[in-house]
Amino acid sequence: MPKGKKIHETGTITVVKDKTTGVEHWIFVDAYTLEEVQDKPATETEPGFWSIYEHRLKNGIDENLKDWQESDELTKSIEKAAADKGVNINVAVTEENMKKLSTDAVTTLITGKTLNVNLYGQEQSDYCAAASGKMIAKYYGVTHTQTHIYQMMDEGGVIDDQKYYYKTSRSEGGLGKTGTFDDGTPIFSQLTSEINNNRHVVSLIPGHVRVCRGYSGSGVGVHYLKINDPLPVGSGHQYIETWGAETCHIYVK
Repeated sequence: MPKGKKIHETGTITVVKDKTTGVEHWIFVDAYTLEEVQDKPATETEPGFWSIYEHRLKNGIDENLKDWQESDELTKSIEKAAADKGVNINVAVTEENMKKLSTDAVTTLITGKTLNVNLYGQEQSDYCAAASGKMIAKYYGVTHTQTHIYQMMDEGGVIDDQKYYYKTSRSEGGLGKTGTFDDGTPIFSQLTSEINNNRHVVSLIPGHVRVCRGYSGSGVGVHYLKINDPLPVGSGHQYIETWGAETCHIYVK
């Protein structure tokens, strides 16, 4: 659990202490992705990890620093509640002790939803938007080849061209979702609203297009997305990632 924190413009350096062994060590946490960053000393040609935020996305740092603080505060409240109830959290927590804590206000509510959607690997190196379109079309009972969607999207390199496929009527080869729109400043609450209403979200990151099929989150503000990625070519894969990497959403509705 975090023992102490020191905020830098590039992230958070934290002392982590193993409560069983008492061993302490430092880690550097990326304030944007909330992932641990391995130490990388500067060289004559490489600046080291201190320049990591040259590639950060707008508004990511402040939000995640806030999430980190909320998580730390929740941890402290859980530790206090456990101590008040005579629960030793330095050892394995028994079912009996879990029941002692289960009615406490510090219990974190985990929420989320996952939609069923076929996973299709992109058939060509530049078919990520087309493969994502095929996933969403299949969910709505429409079967289009990736080549057809690729052509409808005029190769899919431009967001408006992707929306053209989704909004064009089915009689003209599209999906007929005329309410489709894009958002260049993705908001987690908007995404959850769409998923909760059984609508997938087209998830764009720099140079790539995927489908978000679900989400999960906690009361401490840490959010996760469930991604159908058309890469690798020919197979695709599913994974969960921390919220914050996307540059744009296309809401198909």
